[in-house]
Amino acid sequence: MPKIDISLSEDCFTCSVCLDLLAEPVTTACGHSFCKPCISGYWDSNDVCKCPHCRQLFALRPALQKNVILTGIVEKLKKRGLISSLSENYARPHDVPCDVCSARKLRAVQSCLTCLSSYCEIHFRPHRESEALKKHKLFEPTGNLQQRLCSQHQRLLEVFCATDQVCICYECAAHEHRNHNVMTLENGRAEKRSQLEKTKKAVKKSILGKQEQLEEMRQAVQKIQVSAEREVQECEEAFGSLLQSIKTLRSEVTVLIREYQQREVRKAEELIERIEVEIEELKRKDASIIEFLKTEDQIYFLQKFPSVCTHLGDEDPLNINVGGDFLSEALRKNLCDVKKHLRDTSLWEVVKIAQTGVEAPVYSLQNPAFVSRRDLLKYFCHLTMDPSTAHKNLSLSDGNRTVIQRQVGRSTFIHLTSFEQVLCSGSLCGPYCYWEVEWRANVDIGVTHKGINRKKTNEECRLGRSDRSWGLSCEDGRYSAWHNNTRTDILAPCFNRVGVYLDYPARSLSLYSITDKVSLLHRFTVTLKEPLWPGFCIGPASGVTICLLN
Repeated sequence: MPKIDISLSEDCFTCSVCLDLLAEPVTTACGHSFCKPCISGYWDSNDVCKCPHCRQLFALRPALQKNVILTGIVEKLKKRGLISSLSENYARPHDVPCDVCSARKLRAVQSCLTCLSSYCEIHFRPHRESEALKKHKLFEPTGNLQQRLCSQHQRLLEVFCATDQVCICYECAAHEHRNHNVMTLENGRAEKRSQLEKTKKAVKKSILGKQEQLEEMRQAVQKIQVSAEREVQECEEAFGSLLQSIKTLRSEVTVLIREYQQREVRKAEELIERIEVEIEELKRKDASIIEFLKTEDQIYFLQKFPSVCTHLGDEDPLNINVGGDFLSEALRKNLCDVKKHLRDTSLWEVVKIAQTGVEAPVYSLQNPAFVSRRDLLKYFCHLTMDPSTAHKNLSLSDGNRTVIQRQVGRSTFIHLTSFEQVLCSGSLCGPYCYWEVEWRANVDIGVTHKGINRKKTNEECRLGRSDRSWGLSCEDGRYSAWHNNTRTDILAPCFNRVGVYLDYPARSLSLYSITDKVSLLHRFTVTLKEPLWPGFCIGPASGVTICLLN
């Protein structure tokens, strides 16, 4: 079969309704061919019958007959691959559509900058055949062709201004950009391509550098994980060894007690068995005496009396320790020492000791029961009392560092009928604050939010009697810790100097008894939604002095 024009063949065998190859071709009286389903559907949807191609009207709906010859030609051409389905050439969402197709648009194969249009294979044919159209500027299909025109002169953008870094038309080059560095689009592209190549090399170099950093960070993560696992293992071994030692010691002491228990129980059981035998013998003797007493023969009674009335003998004392100490005095003292050491060990805690900027905080293991006064004094803050917050019955002196209650004669501190409290001049700004006071008689020492109620005459106004304050009550030679009106008695000897340590990061308030050593009295967990103010509540004939740092 001779070679044919593929585009012409496709055009001849295309249904003008669906714009695809003819399927079940039928021909109308006007000579135009359509797919049978297409023309039938077209006529079904219209009130009159007319040719979709030439618009010829038919008085009656024509009877459609299959065009056998056209069907055979289409089938043969399809089998030989000389034509294909146009559905493959429909424009998809990402394709540039043909600007000429009136129905369903086909995919554009070329764009013309001169025409400012894009064409499918069928509608591009004139540009291939016409000598005049062959001179048009063609390029790969591109949307938004209007962007290739100068917005000012509506002429093609044909040169590049390197000075202003814009594409311009020749009109712009001759006027607005006359003294600028103007070059052809090709040269401009070449120049930008060279810059992109340099940028590409820099990007690749940066990628290599980042990949090296990434590998270093991955190795660092592995080292961190290995180090952490090693530290955890060492920590678990250390604490595991300590726990095992305690368990072993507990087992050994338990064994000693059990051995003593078994020994004493065995002795007691032997005594029980002996006593049970003696009881049986005594019961038999008692029965024989009862029987002997029934004898009426006086001579027989008197003759047998010496053998019946025998001396029972002295009873042996029960040599058994009931309720006594199972352990020796020395061992019991050793056990008390162990308990004390374990109690001290239980007080150890992890404490945040420093934090700078965004760096990870530094932690330390500390035992608050054995805190160093030297360490506390690092955070010493100089406080003075605020006269404007002092109750009228309080007198301030010594540079507002000492306060006493002027009124005396009230029976007890517990039943104060007025607010006799004073706050310090400034709030505690942290992160760590420490101060010491000396007190006498009956006082409360603590901290409070400034919003504490100062008008009432009940206990709520005293430090620690609400959820907004925390206080240490020193009265009648005893300590007690107060918060939210809950009292915690402190079993510790009273000394007249108390240290107060506020740790903002840990949200803790620690109170210490200060002598030749520092002893923890109590520790509160405080809320820090508002600033905290040091305060004192003074009882009758009582006073407080804020200490200076020597």
